[in-house]
Amino acid sequence: EVNLETIKTAIEFKGTRVVAVDLAGAEAIHPSTYYKKVFDLAKDNGLNITIHAGEATGSEEIMLAIDNGAKRIGHGVHLSLDEESIKKVKDNDVCFEFCPTSNLQTKSLKTYKDVPYLGFVKNNIPLTINSDNMTVSNTDVKTEFKHLIETFNLSKEDVYSLIKNSIKYCFCSEEIKTSLYKKLDEKIDAFYQDLTK
Repeated sequence: EVNLETIKTAIEFKGTRVVAVDLAGAEAIHPSTYYKKVFDLAKDNGLNITIHAGEATGSEEIMLAIDNGAKRIGHGVHLSLDEESIKKVKDNDVCFEFCPTSNLQTKSLKTYKDVPYLGFVKNNIPLTINSDNMTVSNTDVKTEFKHLIETFNLSKEDVYSLIKNSIKYCFCSEEIKTSLYKKLDEKIDAFYQDLTK
């Protein structure tokens, strides 16, 4: 009932102060199947949805999150990169929000090398690099990029592509996205240089 009330409040402020609703928390204890009614109400009222899935659980929870209308998946590092799962992700145009340091802290992954970056890129699955909760994880996006540059030898083009995904999959107007793409083009050289110095 409290979650339904949250959705009703989000509907009330949709387009002014609210751009999406999110489900986060202990997915293994509280799977998204518990919240179908909540997400149905969100979808019926045109709210964007993000769901944290596939961090403490496997690919099944990610598939349920997509069924519940998620356009962005928080974490999702345990996505089975099988043909059926990849097809569902692509058919629904879903983006994944990788949070490497957070995943190490929750013991979802053991090392930065375990981040499934290469598998996602190889299969053209959209992903972004994020900090998760900056105060809990004691990190920021810049630090997360540095970890992945060091681990996977990311080029400037790789970093550009990841940031471009962040813009493409953000919940804002096309006008704002156009402005952000322009800023990205102007600042990518300096940003990458700063990350690699």
